[in-house]
Amino acid sequence: MDDDNAGRVASVGSYIGGFVCAAGWYVYMAMALGQRVVYTTPLKALSNQKFGDFQRQFGRERVGLLTGDTSINRDADVLLMTTEVFRNMLLQPESDNPLARVSAVVLDEFHYMNEPSRGTVWEECCILCPPSARIIALSATMSNANKIVDWLSTIHRPTRLIAS
Repeated sequence: MDDDNAGRVASVGSYIGGFVCAAGWYVYMAMALGQRVVYTTPLKALSNQKFGDFQRQFGRERVGLLTGDTSINRDADVLLMTTEVFRNMLLQPESDNPLARVSAVVLDEFHYMNEPSRGTVWEECCILCPPSARIIALSATMSNANKIVDWLSTIHRPTRLIAS
């Protein structure tokens, strides 16, 4: 969030306590600066859980939820959604898209990118993500983190690995 990290993408990996703290800090900082954050998960149940957690942490009025069948507070500072919903939003015309002012996208459970049946969704999210948004990729099991960082640097913008 500071000038030294301007233009950087954070790829966070390792044990769960560390990356959840990093993502929560980034959400807090973005909100303090009047920016929006998208937080994606691979499962609707996990999006719903994070929605409740974030409402308690940041306030009900500042957190929204978008899943295939639910839309709550679509204009919130923090939007929780499934990764597929985020990908679909990236494919919408900008005039219809609530991704304005998004400074970061948290892709939780990023190791799903290695899944043959769903991995392309994570790839498309990274490729289509607005250049102005940082990508924060979270995974406790990213064995190829350095390759992911190199790939993100090629397709999005300069990237650094933050491992905890």
